[in-house]
Amino acid sequence: SGIEIGRQMLTEHKLHATKLQSEISLLNQDKEKMEKKIEFHLTEISNFERNVSELEKKMHHLSKVERQSFGVLASAQEHEVREEKRRMDEEFSKTLVHISDRKQKLEQLEGTFEQLLRDRKQKFGQLKNLEGKLAVLLDAQDTALEGIRRKQEQRIESVVSSNVVSSNRSQPAPVPYQ
Repeated sequence: SGIEIGRQMLTEHKLHATKLQSEISLLNQDKEKMEKKIEFHLTEISNFERNVSELEKKMHHLSKVERQSFGVLASAQEHEVREEKRRMDEEFSKTLVHISDRKQKLEQLEGTFEQLLRDRKQKFGQLKNLEGKLAVLLDAQDTALEGIRRKQEQRIESVVSSNVVSSNRSQPAPVPYQ
């Protein structure tokens, strides 16, 4: 019957909605994890950039000291200054490599994050579409049930009115008093 098919469709809609809600929940969890990773990389990049800025200042200061004391410092001190500059230059280069690496990872994460948001939006759209179909189906079910109730009421009224008419016919006419 139409109502049984409607019940089956409601069950299928419920299963599909539950699946979509579960998928959305997983996407929300992934979104939170991704946001934390992105925040971590942004913080790390910021720290590296701050380190680069500090190294630049130190290197600039060391170069200034080296220029100002050219020929005044002993050979051993000049060697120490050059060694310190070389060490800072090496640290500077490594830090720039770290920044580049983190920025590349961040770009990848952002691309994945954008895809995750698109998937999540699509699932929400599917769920909203399903809810619309469910509303139409429930409305059709209500209409069908209302039609069944009206038919039942008409049958009951018909049976009651036919019983009243037949009970009036089966009773003998009253005899007048004399």
